[in-house]
Amino acid sequence: MDKLLRSTGRLLGTTVWLLCFYSANLPAGELSDGPESVTLHGATMGTTYSIKYRPVPKQLQPHELQPLVDTLLEQINQQMSTYLSESELSRFNRAPADQWFEVSAETEYVVRKAIEFHRLTDGAFDVTVGPLVKLWNFGPQSDTSAVEPTEVQLRAALATVGCQHLQTRPDPPALRKTIDALQVDLSSIAKGYAVDAVGELLTQHSIDHWMVEIGGEVRAAGSRPDGSPWRIGVEHPQPDRRAVNRVVLLHDAALATSGDYRIFRRSAEGVAYSHLIDPATGQPLPYRGVAVSVLAETCLEADALATAVLVMGREQGYQWCLTHDVAALFLFSDVSETPATATPRFDQLTQPAATGNGSLGAMVLVSIAVFAVALIGMAIGVILSNRRLRGSCGALGGLRDAQGQTLCEACTNPSPTCTGESSGVPTLPD
Repeated sequence: MDKLLRSTGRLLGTTVWLLCFYSANLPAGELSDGPESVTLHGATMGTTYSIKYRPVPKQLQPHELQPLVDTLLEQINQQMSTYLSESELSRFNRAPADQWFEVSAETEYVVRKAIEFHRLTDGAFDVTVGPLVKLWNFGPQSDTSAVEPTEVQLRAALATVGCQHLQTRPDPPALRKTIDALQVDLSSIAKGYAVDAVGELLTQHSIDHWMVEIGGEVRAAGSRPDGSPWRIGVEHPQPDRRAVNRVVLLHDAALATSGDYRIFRRSAEGVAYSHLIDPATGQPLPYRGVAVSVLAETCLEADALATAVLVMGREQGYQWCLTHDVAALFLFSDVSETPATATPRFDQLTQPAATGNGSLGAMVLVSIAVFAVALIGMAIGVILSNRRLRGSCGALGGLRDAQGQTLCEACTNPSPTCTGESSGVPTLPD
């Protein structure tokens, strides 16, 4: 029993030491909220952007940083927008076939990545659906009163679609199409690219903890001022209201969502269809009240894959994500069905991460548990042996006064246990 008590005491001491060491060496940001986040808002790409970041000393002030962000986003618009008639992309769409059309390195990069995703998704992601988007009146200058296209018009438009007719060249950056009528629409990937670009801008200015959102596409780096991950709400796919389905903890990752529940129309027969076009059939996807959120390293990738998986459909899209280990969340507005289905990769990446505060809390709980066990063990030992506990070497009994006497020797009214005389009560040996 004596050995057990001594071992328990040593274990308790070690635990307390570890707790003190852990607390002393935690990053300061994990122990307190620290400075508040700086928030910037603005308009771009027909939607809005929001930026939050943790301020650091000697960095640009918000009024100095925001013009840089706005300039960058305007540059991307001038490069890749189909709503601006003189953008690089609009001018390329009007250019003749079989000629290299010089563009910026940024536009070439985004189009090249779009072609890669087209191949990866077996054609589900296709940025050349511009003629089909226009045919169904969902693009620029859309006319909701226009009649639906005929079968002849649909076949003619389909003949002008396909990334196999699109080529890129990185040096010097340029695009080329093999048919005159080919049109490129980057709206399903440009916002994701813009989020990444703004994040890189912040990092270049020594801002390592940030969250950038453009039209619902998000990327985050580092953590919030209190040391916890960025919290991103995923909307439930209800067309008539806005409600958060769940909160995703985002750390050094991107999240993009594509859904059919915001932009859709009804045919003359009352059948609802969305703005998303199936490149294989040329038809808009039927309205299903579904949304797909994808987690990826970059927002460009998350943006493209969310669109592609939504085009694939519920069953095929989910199986494709399983095969390619994609972190995807499928949400459905129909309450009679399963409201949400997540891939294993999504569940794995969105498990609550152990932050510094959480780890400290766990350490405190463990220490309390060990302390309780130690006290119970000591109490049981005393009860069973009917012994009195006495200080051991190195404890209070080893302290001395100014004359070098131990506390027992310096005591003005020493007890028999101090003098070594028998008191009739057994003591525990050191």
